[in-house]
Amino acid sequence: RLFNSSDTLEFDLSGYGVGEYTFVVRAKGVGYLPSDYSNEVIYTVEGDLPEAPVLTLNGSVVSWNPVDGATDYHIRVYSIETVEPFDEYFEVTETSFDLSTIGITEEASYHVSVWGDCEAGFGEASAVTYTYTAGGSGTAPEYLVAPLISYSTDGVIIWDAVPGASFYTVYVNDSSFRMTSNCRFALTSYTSELAEIGSAPYSIYVKASGEGYADSAASNTLTYNGG
Repeated sequence: RLFNSSDTLEFDLSGYGVGEYTFVVRAKGVGYLPSDYSNEVIYTVEGDLPEAPVLTLNGSVVSWNPVDGATDYHIRVYSIETVEPFDEYFEVTETSFDLSTIGITEEASYHVSVWGDCEAGFGEASAVTYTYTAGGSGTAPEYLVAPLISYSTDGVIIWDAVPGASFYTVYVNDSSFRMTSNCRFALTSYTSELAEIGSAPYSIYVKASGEGYADSAASNTLTYNGG
């Protein structure tokens, strides 16, 4: 991420959540070429982030287990199938949320994500699919099976197709990295993007998603040493 500063020679890092961050600086001026980048400074924020909640959908009410360490919960509800795209965020301290209260009027399937928040940062999200009908009812989703990932002989991460899944999300160091509809992912194609996250080794896992299903649990974790 790029930040510009023209009136100060310092940058406040206090707003960053748990993780490792690499910072560099370069100078710019009118009539001059930009300077080379400075030396790298690594800033580490330690702490435990909330785990992903386990979601249950009963009619229009989505509920979840209390998550250790979470002070409140964030909810995102969106659909790209509607005539007017719906994408709203909500914040609650309870462990349930009634989707019939947020003004959904168009019949469609809506993706509902929930994650915990704490002083150290945001936790991992879980998701369900809520199908709105004229009566305002929802259908309880079935969870997809978690993929089992491994390395192919050419170093590509592979897994078998999960029944009901239409796409997969690849996570790097517990953060969503890329989505793919394929059952293979070549990390060697993302060297620069991985460098922005930090230095190797990286922890990699995959989740399956599909319309009408709740996202799978995380797959097993592989270590990627770069290259």
